Amino acid sequence: ANLVIGDISGKGATAAFNTAQMKGIFHSLIQLGYGPKNFLELANQACSRCLEPETFITISVFQIDVQNNSILMARAGHCPALHYCKSKNSISYLNSKGLGLGILRDEPLSPFLDESLMTYSTGDKFILFTDGIVEAKNKKGLAFGYPRLEQMALEFISLEPVSFNKRIVE
Repeated sequence: ANLVIGDISGKGATAAFNTAQMKGIFHSLIQLGYGPKNFLELANQACSRCLEPETFITISVFQIDVQNNSILMARAGHCPALHYCKSKNSISYLNSKGLGLGILRDEPLSPFLDESLMTYSTGDKFILFTDGIVEAKNKKGLAFGYPRLEQMALEFISLEPVSFNKRIVE
């Protein structure tokens, strides 16, 4: 199974149009069966041809092998996912280097990407999010931040996904 999460620069109708356009392109590319790093290289080429020069996309791609409990992943500038390890009751980041799509337009992106393989165990959980969570500010202007996300993730990790998401947003 493949999983993709991303975030496009900009706001409003233009960002919505670009999101729809790129979603179609990404859906087509993922069907070709490339690994995450190759997918991101091809996706960058598509972004370079389709998006305005000031527009870029952050994205993470996960190729999940449920039979071997492994995930092959690559990240292009997107927020690092969190991995909750049940046996250690700990949170760590799935962090790898990667430059956002559409930033390099006339040269290969692959030298700026890492692809990593990790294993997981039954009961482990993965938390995918965009910068909208960690950059959200309260009425005092303080950002939610990564440390608070980690703390809240550990606190609410036993909740079902819908309830977990609701508590984080609250």
